[in-house]
Amino acid sequence: MIIFKLLIVSIFLFSCANGHFISETESFKIVTGLDFGKYVEKQYTYFGERGVPRKNKPNFFKKFKYIEEVNKTLPNGNKIYRYSHPYRDCKSTFIVNQKNIVIKAFGDGEDCDVAL
Repeated sequence: MIIFKLLIVSIFLFSCANGHFISETESFKIVTGLDFGKYVEKQYTYFGERGVPRKNKPNFFKKFKYIEEVNKTLPNGNKIYRYSHPYRDCKSTFIVNQKNIVIKAFGDGEDCDVAL
Protein backbone atom coordinates (compact mmCIF):
# COMPACT_ATOMS: atom_id res chain seq x y z
CA MET A 1 0.00 0.00 0.00
CA ILE A 2 2.77 2.44 0.91
CA ILE A 3 4.71 1.50 -2.20
CA PHE A 4 1.64 2.16 -4.35
CA LYS A 5 1.16 5.59 -2.74
CA LEU A 6 4.82 6.44 -3.25
CA LEU A 7 4.56 5.35 -6.87
CA ILE A 8 1.54 7.58 -7.47
CA VAL A 9 3.20 10.58 -5.75
CA SER A 10 6.39 10.00 -7.76
CA ILE A 11 4.48 9.86 -11.02
CA PHE A 12 2.57 13.02 -10.09
CA LEU A 13 5.76 14.91 -9.20
CA PHE A 14 7.51 13.68 -12.34
CA SER A 15 4.53 14.76 -14.44
CA CYS A 16 4.48 18.21 -12.83
CA ALA A 17 8.21 18.62 -13.40
CA ASN A 18 7.76 17.81 -17.07
CA GLY A 19 4.83 20.21 -17.42
CA HIS A 20 2.18 17.60 -18.18
CA PHE A 21 0.05 15.06 -16.41
CA ILE A 22 -0.15 11.43 -17.40
CA SER A 23 -2.79 10.30 -19.85
CA GLU A 24 -5.23 7.50 -19.21
CA THR A 25 -3.22 5.37 -21.64
CA GLU A 26 -0.11 5.89 -19.49
CA SER A 27 -2.07 5.08 -16.33
CA PHE A 28 -3.01 1.67 -17.80
CA LYS A 29 0.69 0.73 -17.76
CA ILE A 30 0.86 1.60 -14.05
CA VAL A 31 -2.10 -0.56 -12.98
CA THR A 32 -0.87 -3.66 -14.81
CA GLY A 33 0.27 -6.04 -12.11
CA LEU A 34 -1.79 -4.44 -9.33
CA ASP A 35 -4.69 -5.94 -7.39
CA PHE A 36 -7.85 -5.02 -9.32
CA GLY A 37 -10.14 -4.84 -6.28
CA LYS A 38 -7.82 -2.70 -4.16
CA TYR A 39 -6.48 -0.18 -6.64
CA VAL A 40 -8.45 -0.18 -9.88
CA GLU A 41 -12.08 -1.12 -9.26
CA LYS A 42 -12.56 1.58 -6.61
CA GLN A 43 -11.57 4.30 -9.06
CA TYR A 44 -14.10 3.08 -11.61
CA THR A 45 -17.02 2.38 -9.28
CA TYR A 46 -16.72 5.44 -7.02
CA PHE A 47 -19.31 8.15 -7.57
CA GLY A 48 -17.95 11.58 -6.86
CA GLU A 49 -16.89 14.95 -8.15
CA ARG A 50 -13.78 14.81 -10.29
CA GLY A 51 -12.05 16.85 -12.92
CA VAL A 52 -13.14 15.77 -16.36
CA PRO A 53 -10.49 16.48 -19.01
CA ARG A 54 -11.70 17.00 -22.53
CA LYS A 55 -9.61 17.22 -25.65
CA ASN A 56 -8.77 20.83 -26.57
CA LYS A 57 -11.11 22.13 -23.85
CA PRO A 58 -10.52 23.20 -20.25
CA ASN A 59 -11.12 20.81 -17.37
CA PHE A 60 -14.34 21.02 -15.44
CA PHE A 61 -15.57 19.33 -12.28
CA LYS A 62 -18.68 17.23 -12.48
CA LYS A 63 -20.23 14.41 -10.51
CA PHE A 64 -20.08 11.18 -12.47
CA LYS A 65 -19.53 7.47 -12.30
CA TYR A 66 -18.00 5.29 -14.99
CA ILE A 67 -20.54 3.09 -16.76
CA GLU A 68 -19.80 -0.62 -16.49
CA GLU A 69 -20.33 -2.19 -19.90
CA VAL A 70 -18.75 -5.62 -19.53
CA ASN A 71 -18.18 -7.85 -16.50
CA LYS A 72 -17.71 -11.44 -17.54
CA THR A 73 -15.58 -14.50 -16.90
CA LEU A 74 -13.61 -15.97 -19.79
CA PRO A 75 -13.32 -19.76 -20.35
CA ASN A 76 -9.76 -19.77 -18.92
CA GLY A 77 -10.99 -18.24 -15.62
CA ASN A 78 -9.73 -14.72 -16.27
CA LYS A 79 -12.23 -11.88 -16.04
CA ILE A 80 -12.76 -8.95 -18.34
CA TYR A 81 -14.11 -5.60 -17.19
CA ARG A 82 -14.91 -2.62 -19.40
CA TYR A 83 -15.94 0.83 -18.23
CA SER A 84 -16.89 3.83 -20.33
CA HIS A 85 -16.47 7.42 -19.32
CA PRO A 86 -19.79 9.29 -19.48
CA TYR A 87 -18.29 12.60 -20.72
CA ARG A 88 -15.48 11.63 -23.05
CA ASP A 89 -14.61 9.06 -25.66
CA CYS A 90 -12.55 6.56 -23.68
CA LYS A 91 -13.47 3.00 -22.74
CA SER A 92 -11.19 1.32 -20.21
CA THR A 93 -10.74 -2.45 -20.44
CA PHE A 94 -9.06 -4.61 -17.81
CA ILE A 95 -8.23 -8.31 -18.04
CA VAL A 96 -7.83 -9.76 -14.56
CA ASN A 97 -6.42 -13.18 -13.69
CA GLN A 98 -7.85 -15.64 -11.17
CA LYS A 99 -5.77 -14.04 -8.38
CA ASN A 100 -7.49 -10.68 -9.08
CA ILE A 101 -4.31 -9.14 -10.58
CA VAL A 102 -4.58 -6.92 -13.66
CA ILE A 103 -2.68 -8.71 -16.43
CA LYS A 104 -3.64 -6.32 -19.23
CA ALA A 105 -5.21 -2.87 -19.29
CA PHE A 106 -5.94 -0.69 -22.28
CA GLY A 107 -8.18 2.07 -23.50
CA ASP A 108 -10.17 2.54 -26.65
CA GLY A 109 -11.25 5.96 -27.80
CA GLU A 110 -10.08 9.34 -28.96
CA ASP A 111 -9.84 10.89 -25.49
CA CYS A 112 -7.72 8.20 -23.83
CA ASP A 113 -4.54 10.14 -24.56
CA VAL A 114 -5.84 13.35 -22.96
CA ALA A 115 -3.85 14.26 -19.84
CA LEU A 116 -5.73 13.41 -16.66
